[in-house]
Amino acid sequence: MAVNEKIETEYISFHLLEGVLTATYKPSVITLSVAKEVVRIRKEYCKNKTYPHLVMDYGIAKINKDARDYLSSDEGTEGIAAAGLITNSVFKRTMVNFFLKVTRPKIPVKMFSGPEEAREWLQKWVRE
Repeated sequence: MAVNEKIETEYISFHLLEGVLTATYKPSVITLSVAKEVVRIRKEYCKNKTYPHLVMDYGIAKINKDARDYLSSDEGTEGIAAAGLITNSVFKRTMVNFFLKVTRPKIPVKMFSGPEEAREWLQKWVRE
């Protein structure tokens, strides 16, 4: 895959750069079926290789419980070495921090205020 190759769907765009997969959510409501589609597209795009994951949560209007549970499941996190989460909302930041404490993801996950800081943290999981 070319370094700057990008894939876009109705809900998300993926871009692999310097060993870190960036996922930017578009304005949408994430249901279980959308979450499964996002994971399927990510696995196809990554050719089932594992990458650290930078998640730009600028567009998610709502994510239902079934979708959250799926995204944090073994199937949903397969192929993700670690995840750095970026959001532009204090409310979402509070909700994500609560969610992380309650669900205890099986991969390292951390919230950041900006992508540069997250990319730096994610570098320890890059395996190129």
